[in-house]
Amino acid sequence: MAKYSTEYKLKIVREYLAGQGGYRALSKRHGITKSQIEHWVKAYQAFGEDGLRRSRAQQTYTFEFKCSAVECYLSTEASYQEIAIALGLNNPTLLVRWTKEYRSGGVDALRPKPKGRA
Repeated sequence: MAKYSTEYKLKIVREYLAGQGGYRALSKRHGITKSQIEHWVKAYQAFGEDGLRRSRAQQTYTFEFKCSAVECYLSTEASYQEIAIALGLNNPTLLVRWTKEYRSGGVDALRPKPKGRA
């Protein structure tokens, strides 16, 4: 189960957008980290309510998409979240994982792995 419901996230985002407090004030009021609220606001602004929903379908990405995403991140000074939003990813931690895999194992680390037992 998700830690925060979509409705709860939406309530906090709407408070922020209505000017009922900044990130720090809302963070103190609701007991959530400032960065988490920033993430929700950016996701909402980029994808609407769908940006706050937890996806149940497991999305697969091509090797080429992963490579271009990592190269885009490494060649710019943008944050993981900014790149993820630009590429239509609602989960910047995917880009973080791909970048770590790339740095540790090179481009081959991004290739699809076989499923099941070897």
